[in-house]
Amino acid sequence: MDTKKNRQKRVRRFVAYGLVILTAVVTAGLGLAYYQFQKPPKYWAENQKYLDQTDPQDVDQLAWETENVVLNFMALMPGYSNLSESSSQTTTAQEGISRVIQDKDGVLVQQINLTTHQINAWLDRRLESWAANQNIKLPSEISDVMMHTEGGRIVTAFRFKKGQLDAIVSCVFNITITEPGKALVHLVELRTGSLPATWTTKLVNDKDFKRFVTRLKQGEKVDLKFPHSVNDKLTVSVNKLTIHGNGVMAEVMTK
Repeated sequence: MDTKKNRQKRVRRFVAYGLVILTAVVTAGLGLAYYQFQKPPKYWAENQKYLDQTDPQDVDQLAWETENVVLNFMALMPGYSNLSESSSQTTTAQEGISRVIQDKDGVLVQQINLTTHQINAWLDRRLESWAANQNIKLPSEISDVMMHTEGGRIVTAFRFKKGQLDAIVSCVFNITITEPGKALVHLVELRTGSLPATWTTKLVNDKDFKRFVTRLKQGEKVDLKFPHSVNDKLTVSVNKLTIHGNGVMAEVMTK
Protein backbone atom coordinates (compact mmCIF):
# COMPACT_ATOMS: atom_id res chain seq x y z
CA MET A 1 0.00 0.00 0.00
CA ASP A 2 1.33 3.43 -1.01
CA THR A 3 0.91 5.11 2.32
CA LYS A 4 2.14 8.55 3.31
CA LYS A 5 4.85 6.88 5.41
CA ASN A 6 6.12 4.83 2.44
CA ARG A 7 6.18 7.92 0.22
CA GLN A 8 8.24 9.78 2.82
CA LYS A 9 10.72 6.89 2.92
CA ARG A 10 11.08 6.97 -0.88
CA VAL A 11 11.65 10.74 -0.81
CA ARG A 12 14.31 10.37 1.89
CA ARG A 13 16.04 7.61 -0.10
CA PHE A 14 15.90 9.74 -3.25
CA VAL A 15 17.39 12.74 -1.43
CA ALA A 16 20.08 10.53 0.15
CA TYR A 17 21.03 9.05 -3.25
CA GLY A 18 21.06 12.53 -4.76
CA LEU A 19 23.37 13.83 -2.03
CA VAL A 20 25.72 10.87 -2.52
CA ILE A 21 25.87 11.50 -6.28
CA LEU A 22 26.33 15.26 -5.79
CA THR A 23 29.12 14.67 -3.27
CA ALA A 24 30.86 12.31 -5.68
CA VAL A 25 30.60 14.83 -8.54
CA VAL A 26 31.90 17.72 -6.41
CA THR A 27 34.76 15.58 -5.06
CA ALA A 28 35.73 14.48 -8.55
CA GLY A 29 35.54 18.09 -9.77
CA LEU A 30 37.79 19.33 -6.97
CA GLY A 31 40.19 16.48 -7.60
CA LEU A 32 40.34 17.36 -11.31
CA ALA A 33 40.84 21.05 -10.48
CA TYR A 34 43.70 20.23 -8.13
CA TYR A 35 45.25 17.98 -10.76
CA GLN A 36 45.00 20.73 -13.38
CA PHE A 37 46.45 23.23 -10.90
CA GLN A 38 49.46 20.97 -10.33
CA LYS A 39 49.83 19.80 -13.93
CA PRO A 40 52.20 21.97 -16.01
CA PRO A 41 50.88 23.06 -19.42
CA LYS A 42 52.02 21.12 -22.47
CA TYR A 43 54.36 23.84 -23.75
CA TRP A 44 56.07 24.01 -20.36
CA ALA A 45 56.59 20.24 -20.25
CA GLU A 46 57.92 20.22 -23.84
CA ASN A 47 60.42 23.01 -23.11
CA GLN A 48 61.64 21.27 -19.95
CA LYS A 49 62.01 18.04 -21.94
CA TYR A 50 64.02 19.88 -24.58
CA LEU A 51 66.34 21.41 -21.96
CA ASP A 52 66.71 18.13 -20.08
CA GLN A 53 67.38 15.96 -23.14
CA THR A 54 69.64 18.35 -25.06
CA ASP A 55 73.37 18.37 -24.37
CA PRO A 56 73.97 21.32 -21.95
CA GLN A 57 76.83 22.54 -24.14
CA ASP A 58 74.48 22.71 -27.13
CA VAL A 59 71.98 24.77 -25.12
CA ASP A 60 74.79 27.07 -23.97
CA GLN A 61 76.00 27.44 -27.54
CA LEU A 62 72.53 28.22 -28.85
CA ALA A 63 72.00 30.83 -26.11
CA TRP A 64 75.32 32.55 -26.93
CA GLU A 65 74.69 32.44 -30.68
CA THR A 66 71.26 33.95 -30.19
CA GLU A 67 72.67 36.76 -28.06
CA ASN A 68 75.41 37.44 -30.61
CA VAL A 69 72.91 37.62 -33.47
CA VAL A 70 70.93 40.25 -31.56
CA LEU A 71 74.05 42.20 -30.53
CA ASN A 72 75.40 42.25 -34.08
CA PHE A 73 71.97 43.19 -35.34
CA MET A 74 71.77 46.13 -32.91
CA ALA A 75 75.32 47.30 -33.70
CA LEU A 76 74.99 47.66 -37.48
CA MET A 77 74.88 51.30 -38.67
CA PRO A 78 73.31 52.90 -41.76
CA GLY A 79 75.65 52.97 -44.73
CA TYR A 80 77.78 50.08 -43.50
CA SER A 81 75.86 47.15 -44.91
CA ASN A 82 77.06 47.71 -48.51
CA LEU A 83 73.62 46.65 -49.67
CA SER A 84 71.11 48.24 -52.00
CA GLU A 85 67.48 48.49 -50.95
CA SER A 86 66.61 45.20 -52.63
CA SER A 87 69.60 43.26 -51.30
CA SER A 88 69.64 41.10 -48.21
CA GLN A 89 72.15 39.62 -45.82
CA THR A 90 71.59 36.52 -43.75
CA THR A 91 73.12 35.57 -40.41
CA THR A 92 72.09 32.30 -38.81
CA ALA A 93 72.15 31.09 -35.23
CA GLN A 94 71.07 27.52 -36.03
CA GLU A 95 67.37 28.35 -36.50
CA GLY A 96 67.21 32.15 -36.37
CA ILE A 97 67.85 34.63 -39.13
CA SER A 98 68.50 38.36 -39.50
CA ARG A 99 68.71 40.37 -42.69
CA VAL A 100 69.01 43.90 -43.97
CA ILE A 101 66.03 44.93 -46.07
CA GLN A 102 66.86 48.62 -46.58
CA ASP A 103 69.97 50.79 -46.20
CA LYS A 104 69.36 54.18 -47.79
CA ASP A 105 69.59 57.89 -46.94
CA GLY A 106 70.87 57.32 -43.41
CA VAL A 107 68.09 54.86 -42.54
CA LEU A 108 68.76 51.18 -41.93
CA VAL A 109 65.84 48.73 -41.79
CA GLN A 110 66.49 45.16 -40.66
CA GLN A 111 64.40 42.10 -39.95
CA ILE A 112 65.19 39.52 -37.29
CA ASN A 113 63.45 36.21 -36.70
CA LEU A 114 64.06 34.27 -33.50
CA THR A 115 62.55 30.88 -32.74
CA THR A 116 61.14 29.86 -29.38
CA HIS A 117 64.00 27.33 -29.03
CA GLN A 118 66.54 30.14 -29.34
CA ILE A 119 64.66 32.46 -27.00
CA ASN A 120 64.14 29.76 -24.38
CA ALA A 121 67.77 28.69 -24.52
CA TRP A 122 68.74 32.31 -23.86
CA LEU A 123 66.18 32.66 -21.06
CA ASP A 124 67.43 29.49 -19.39
CA ARG A 125 71.15 30.30 -19.68
CA ARG A 126 71.53 34.06 -19.96
CA LEU A 127 68.53 35.85 -18.39
CA GLU A 128 69.88 35.90 -14.84
CA SER A 129 73.34 37.23 -15.73
CA TRP A 130 71.89 39.75 -18.21
CA ALA A 131 69.49 41.08 -15.55
CA ALA A 132 72.36 41.41 -13.08
CA ASN A 133 74.41 43.37 -15.64
CA GLN A 134 71.42 45.67 -16.18
CA ASN A 135 70.94 46.15 -12.42
CA ILE A 136 67.55 44.45 -12.69
CA LYS A 137 66.50 42.42 -9.66
CA LEU A 138 64.42 39.43 -10.68
CA PRO A 139 61.69 38.47 -8.16
CA SER A 140 62.90 35.63 -5.96
CA GLU A 141 59.50 33.93 -6.25
CA ILE A 142 59.88 33.53 -10.02
CA SER A 143 62.17 31.05 -11.80
CA ASP A 144 62.42 28.91 -14.96
CA VAL A 145 61.07 31.60 -17.27
CA MET A 146 60.12 30.51 -20.79
CA MET A 147 58.26 31.82 -23.83
CA HIS A 148 55.65 30.23 -26.07
CA THR A 149 53.61 31.57 -28.98
CA GLU A 150 49.92 30.88 -29.29
CA GLY A 151 47.42 32.30 -31.78
CA GLY A 152 49.45 35.42 -32.53
CA ARG A 153 50.10 36.08 -28.85
CA ILE A 154 53.09 35.61 -26.57
CA VAL A 155 52.80 33.33 -23.58
CA THR A 156 55.33 33.88 -20.80
CA ALA A 157 55.40 30.97 -18.36
CA PHE A 158 57.37 30.64 -15.13
CA ARG A 159 57.47 28.79 -11.84
CA PHE A 160 55.89 30.85 -9.04
CA LYS A 161 56.87 29.66 -5.59
CA LYS A 162 55.88 31.46 -2.42
CA GLY A 163 55.06 29.79 0.88
CA GLN A 164 52.92 26.72 0.22
CA LEU A 165 52.16 27.78 -3.34
CA ASP A 166 54.28 26.17 -6.05
CA ALA A 167 52.78 26.34 -9.53
CA ILE A 168 53.54 27.06 -13.17
CA VAL A 169 51.96 30.40 -14.06
CA SER A 170 51.34 31.46 -17.67
CA CYS A 171 50.68 35.03 -18.76
CA VAL A 172 49.16 35.43 -22.24
CA PHE A 173 50.04 38.81 -23.77
CA ASN A 174 48.67 40.70 -26.73
CA ILE A 175 51.33 43.11 -28.03
CA THR A 176 50.37 45.94 -30.39
CA ILE A 177 52.83 48.31 -32.03
CA THR A 178 51.04 51.67 -31.69
CA GLU A 179 53.74 53.69 -33.50
CA PRO A 180 57.41 53.13 -34.40
CA GLY A 181 59.24 52.38 -31.16
CA LYS A 182 56.07 52.22 -29.05
CA ALA A 183 53.95 49.24 -28.01
CA LEU A 184 50.95 48.47 -25.83
CA VAL A 185 51.12 45.22 -23.88
CA HIS A 186 47.88 43.72 -22.56
CA LEU A 187 47.55 40.70 -20.32
CA VAL A 188 44.59 38.87 -21.84
CA GLU A 189 44.70 35.61 -19.88
CA LEU A 190 46.32 34.22 -16.78
CA ARG A 191 46.69 30.50 -16.12
CA THR A 192 47.95 28.42 -13.24
CA GLY A 193 49.01 24.95 -14.32
CA SER A 194 46.47 24.09 -17.00
CA LEU A 195 43.62 26.02 -15.39
CA PRO A 196 41.88 29.09 -16.92
CA ALA A 197 41.96 32.56 -15.39
CA THR A 198 38.88 32.21 -13.16
CA TRP A 199 40.55 29.47 -11.14
CA THR A 200 43.90 31.24 -11.20
CA THR A 201 42.58 34.39 -9.55
CA LYS A 202 41.20 32.30 -6.70
CA LEU A 203 44.25 30.11 -6.28
CA VAL A 204 47.02 32.69 -6.64
CA ASN A 205 46.08 34.88 -3.68
CA ASP A 206 49.17 37.06 -3.40
CA LYS A 207 48.86 40.86 -3.06
CA ASP A 208 52.00 41.77 -5.01
CA PHE A 209 51.14 39.33 -7.78
CA LYS A 210 47.58 40.70 -7.96
CA ARG A 211 48.86 44.26 -8.35
CA PHE A 212 51.16 43.09 -11.13
CA VAL A 213 48.28 41.32 -12.89
CA THR A 214 45.90 44.28 -12.51
CA ARG A 215 48.41 46.70 -14.05
CA LEU A 216 49.06 44.45 -17.04
CA LYS A 217 45.35 43.82 -17.62
CA GLN A 218 44.83 47.56 -17.90
CA GLY A 219 47.58 47.72 -20.53
CA GLU A 220 51.20 48.72 -20.15
CA LYS A 221 52.90 51.14 -22.53
CA VAL A 222 56.33 49.89 -23.52
CA ASP A 223 59.13 51.90 -25.11
CA LEU A 224 60.74 49.93 -27.93
CA LYS A 225 63.25 52.63 -28.90
CA PHE A 226 66.83 52.10 -27.74
CA PRO A 227 70.15 53.93 -28.03
CA HIS A 228 72.46 52.43 -30.64
CA SER A 229 75.16 50.27 -29.07
CA VAL A 230 78.00 51.89 -31.08
CA ASN A 231 76.86 55.39 -32.10
CA ASP A 232 74.95 57.29 -29.41
CA LYS A 233 73.60 59.69 -32.04
CA LEU A 234 71.55 56.87 -33.52
CA THR A 235 68.41 55.18 -32.19
CA VAL A 236 67.08 51.71 -32.84
CA SER A 237 63.29 51.27 -32.82
CA VAL A 238 60.96 48.33 -33.40
CA ASN A 239 58.50 49.21 -36.18
CA LYS A 240 56.71 45.89 -36.67
CA LEU A 241 56.28 42.74 -34.62
CA THR A 242 54.93 39.47 -35.96
CA ILE A 243 54.29 36.55 -33.61
CA HIS A 244 54.13 33.29 -35.53
CA GLY A 245 53.84 29.63 -34.64
CA ASN A 246 57.57 29.10 -34.28
CA GLY A 247 58.74 32.36 -32.74
CA VAL A 248 58.88 36.13 -33.19
CA MET A 249 59.81 38.31 -36.17
CA ALA A 250 60.63 41.99 -35.70
CA GLU A 251 61.33 44.78 -38.16
CA VAL A 252 63.76 47.29 -36.69
CA MET A 253 64.78 50.73 -37.96
CA THR A 254 68.08 52.44 -37.15
CA LYS A 255 68.53 56.13 -37.93
